[in-house]
Amino acid sequence: MSIESIPVIRAAYLNRCLAALEQCRGNRKVCLQQFNLPTGLAGNADAYVPLKAVAALVRSAAYGADSEAFILRVATGLKLADFGSELRSGLLRARNLEEALQTLIRLVDREQSNVRYRMRRGGGEVRIVASCADPSRWRSHFIDEWFRLWPLLAIFRHFAGKAWAPTVMVFQSEQAPGARMQRVFAQTRFQIDRAETSIAFPAAILESNVISCDAGRSAFGKSRGRRVAAGPATWDFATSVRAIVRSYLNDGYPDINQIADTVGYSARTLQRRLRECDTNFTQIVQQCRIELARDLLHDSDMRIIDVANAVGYDDPAHFSRAFGRVVGVSPSHYQRRAAA
Repeated sequence: MSIESIPVIRAAYLNRCLAALEQCRGNRKVCLQQFNLPTGLAGNADAYVPLKAVAALVRSAAYGADSEAFILRVATGLKLADFGSELRSGLLRARNLEEALQTLIRLVDREQSNVRYRMRRGGGEVRIVASCADPSRWRSHFIDEWFRLWPLLAIFRHFAGKAWAPTVMVFQSEQAPGARMQRVFAQTRFQIDRAETSIAFPAAILESNVISCDAGRSAFGKSRGRRVAAGPATWDFATSVRAIVRSYLNDGYPDINQIADTVGYSARTLQRRLRECDTNFTQIVQQCRIELARDLLHDSDMRIIDVANAVGYDDPAHFSRAFGRVVGVSPSHYQRRAAA
């Protein structure tokens, strides 16, 4: 029997959420530490972090303030430039809204690994159902449902205009939208306590293609030449653990007890499930350290000793031997080849 993967989300969404939470401004590190999230991800929007921990942080902070104001700040702040490179490239090639939505449906798990979209048509209306791999874990929280809706709204705003709003928004939660939400979505009918989260809109806007070539490049941001790995083509348990471990490397050698607690397991259970995947925590940490070292060597002119320190090796000779065993060449040879 296959083991279900651990839900993860790109750090770009965490960054947008932190920016929208007033009490986290200027105190980002404390907010992250409180929920066992990595603190060394500044500028790395493509890292994957545990969705459970991000959702817990957001629920705690947002409900302590104005949850609807927070939801709307993220909804208006999230841009196509926040998406991962593979999704951005697909969206840039889309000729209209329909192609953009099909691209998102195909690649959404690169953004949030447990999210799935389905498009239904009928009677001149289109409905997009936003579900997740483990509904029992996310069903009851109003804010959690918005994690699934934010990417959709960003794409609609880009192709159909900033004033666009769905005709219907359906929520599993029993929480009714308040006055602020109803003012922003004045033309939208809300339904609550339903079986699925979804939005509906007229089929005619699928042909919207207001994005121009120049506007598209501006919206997606400029490339800085940094090599950015695309998200995994498929998620399994070991792949999700590997993605999470890598995001913690900048905080030092990842502690298995911290990782396990953050994703909802005991350390013993985490190790047992990794053994069922023919690996273990130590092997995964080693793989992630070498992967990060390869990126640093490829994307910069850092000294070998600095790369070694950055990935947690105190002894550069030890790092060079470990790198050579995995990659097949020395770090200096790899760096020269990448530069060429």
